[in-house]
Amino acid sequence: LSLLHAMAAARGKEVDDATPVIVGVGRMTQRTIDISTALDPIGLMAAACRRAAVDASGEPCASGDDVLRHIDACATVNMLMENRVPKAQRPLYPNPARSVADAVSATGCTRFFQTTSGGQSPQLAINELATRIADGELQSAIVVGAEGLATFARAMKMGYKLQDKGERPSRKTDAAAATTTISTSSSSHPSSRDDDRVLRWGDNPDGPPAETLGYSMEWPLVSIPESIHGINTPTTIYALFEQAIRKGLGRSNEEHMQKISELFAGFSSVAARDPHNAWYPTRWSADELATVSRSNRAITQPGYPKLLNAIMNVDMSAAVILCSVGWARHHGVPETKWVFLHGCGDAYDLPPRMRARLDRSPAMHEAYRQAQSMAAMASGIDSLNRVDHFDIYSCFPSAVQVALHEMPIPTTNGSRLTLTGGLPYHGGPGNNYSSHGIVAMVETLRNSQRDWGMVTANGGFLSEHSVGLYSTVPFRGQWCRSDPAACQQKLNKAMLMDGFTFTNTPKGDAILDTYTVEHTVDGPSRLVVIGRLTSGLDCGKRFAAVNSDSDIMGFMLAADRLLTGCTGSVTTERFTVGRRVHDLATFTPHDPERTLAKI
Repeated sequence: LSLLHAMAAARGKEVDDATPVIVGVGRMTQRTIDISTALDPIGLMAAACRRAAVDASGEPCASGDDVLRHIDACATVNMLMENRVPKAQRPLYPNPARSVADAVSATGCTRFFQTTSGGQSPQLAINELATRIADGELQSAIVVGAEGLATFARAMKMGYKLQDKGERPSRKTDAAAATTTISTSSSSHPSSRDDDRVLRWGDNPDGPPAETLGYSMEWPLVSIPESIHGINTPTTIYALFEQAIRKGLGRSNEEHMQKISELFAGFSSVAARDPHNAWYPTRWSADELATVSRSNRAITQPGYPKLLNAIMNVDMSAAVILCSVGWARHHGVPETKWVFLHGCGDAYDLPPRMRARLDRSPAMHEAYRQAQSMAAMASGIDSLNRVDHFDIYSCFPSAVQVALHEMPIPTTNGSRLTLTGGLPYHGGPGNNYSSHGIVAMVETLRNSQRDWGMVTANGGFLSEHSVGLYSTVPFRGQWCRSDPAACQQKLNKAMLMDGFTFTNTPKGDAILDTYTVEHTVDGPSRLVVIGRLTSGLDCGKRFAAVNSDSDIMGFMLAADRLLTGCTGSVTTERFTVGRRVHDLATFTPHDPERTLAKI
């Protein structure tokens, strides 16, 4: 340990004071406990912040209060849980960054940020705040996120109510006090009962709203026509990506399922080694993951059984403290805690309906290119062959496979592609999973001096991508990154030139690009397809369509319809919901056997 301290001290003297560096990390997994004592999201985030502050202090017995008092800015990751709150009661937390700062007594905090939505948000926030630190706008910041979806879902299922907006006071509390409480008192409202239970989550902090961290995409993540046809549900769209990947590789359903199950068996083995942090620390074999059963029911076919899907209903938090090297020196943060962001990148893709290929991601490649180019200029890291540790975003197998194609990662071993176990086994806390990947990466690199690590983060439907390259090796020279907005403009031009035109009212003959059949607990429920028209005025345009006919779904499930070049016909009918008029496209496959029988 003394040798590590001496080496770190020597390295620290070589680094410019303005260089951004990560100095503290912390995370927390809250197991299924009594609702009355569960921490709410602010309590979870406060607990992670305190752990990160203790980590930065270098003293296990320290409180970390001195570190927290001198933090300039707090940035929170957008919470998906808010989407499950009834609209009339949203938001539960109008300014979670300020609420967290109040909870941990971060009295020096004067800037408050909230990320845009998406799984890329934690790495994007690190990239953006590191830039502001390097430019001198900030000296220190804490990035923190949490989801309390497990407790929230359980409470709603048990009939708990949320308190009204007007009943939420502004509070300043510590992590131990930021708990759920149950009201069993009667109300003056005549319909109230003595056994009414209220989930007292929510906060109403003083001050203006938080600043936004993130960018505005030039087009919506998904269009209304896509949503009508099921292409707004992660379990469906990632299964559609999966079948496009399979088609490109020329694999049968059985062969492909075996390959992706072997990939994710490696992820589960990593989660199994970390029962303290992983939500499902169970090692699954490839056969167990591939086999549909009562405990591993089909979510989509061809596509994914349950165990190959991200698990969102978890209670987890993670926090990262980053600052300038000058701030770290001034506050006595030991150099053994320092981990540098050597390269970073951010980019976004076209909406799925417009993409040239559904098994590729030009934006993912661009985000990696930015990060690799920056690291190569500063540190000579010109190849991922020199990167020792990876945490690849893993909501579904298709996301990992696209990453393996777009970034020349020198392994396909699932156990080497994650430090946590991934979203299906470690748990996927909404938009905040990659905070856990970054925490695990920092801890790993501190224990592996001079190693390199890469974290990738993905939001939407393989839509938004952020990448970070990390090491304890000092960053040389002035920390400077490419302008992601300028890079995005160039990427957009290239993607639009190669992309497809989408029609909302397809009609005529068509060929499939990809398909899947959605399942409920009762079995197949809806066929969802993406294809191209092969006749008519819109020939060559892409479309999305559905079909809920049980015979049609049975036909599509009876054999491999992709590798044989499935064709069919598509029609469009108009329907009205309220005052809105929508178009619903229906795809009917050509059935050679049925046609021959009629002849």
